[in-house]
Amino acid sequence: MGLVVLDTSWRITACDALARHLLGRQPAPLLGRSILDLHPPQVRQRVEWLLESAAQGPASLLVSLPDRTILVRVVALEEGGGLAMALFDLGDADATDHPRAAVPASPTPGADPAPATAALAKVPITRHDGVFLLDPTKAVNFEAAGHYTTVVTAAGPLFCGLSLRKLEERLEDSRFIRVHRSYIVSLNHATTLVREDGRTALVMDAPDKPRVPVGRNHMERVRQRLGL
Repeated sequence: MGLVVLDTSWRITACDALARHLLGRQPAPLLGRSILDLHPPQVRQRVEWLLESAAQGPASLLVSLPDRTILVRVVALEEGGGLAMALFDLGDADATDHPRAAVPASPTPGADPAPATAALAKVPITRHDGVFLLDPTKAVNFEAAGHYTTVVTAAGPLFCGLSLRKLEERLEDSRFIRVHRSYIVSLNHATTLVREDGRTALVMDAPDKPRVPVGRNHMERVRQRLGL
């Protein structure tokens, strides 16, 4: 576990060796920097929400960095204000998003091939009070938000700390399909395929009937899956 201490302005005042290792892949020293600066602009609002939530009690968030996924736990400090942030390394992030050199291992004669990555039984949704486990059948579509993902449901949008690429690898192929570089949809919730002004979209069964664009590179696969 790595530990980071923030002042009342959310600037880093102290961190241990593991935290420096996890967050040190930055172009400038960590001390004195705002913790928000370590995240892409499109997700800083969610990190800000995490820090504000800590005033009401311990708050958690899954953070996808370029080469790993980290569980962040934040609590408010009683003496002098500020926050304490615990970082738990959950391992390597999606290697297909951030390829690295690797030496292939020699297979053991007679050994079974390595098992494929298991399909997600639940989608982890980050909330102020912990991680809610969403039934994948409740997800209407997924939209990329930087290193994170917005999950659209009939009840409204939710925040998932996994990248869209990671979700694509783990969701069941029979139910979900990538239709755009920024979108995955549940075919169970798709109601209509429409074409307007030369653009194709899927109308989804959710409040306000959102339209998810279908990219040209994905059109043929979408047509095949829909029998068109």
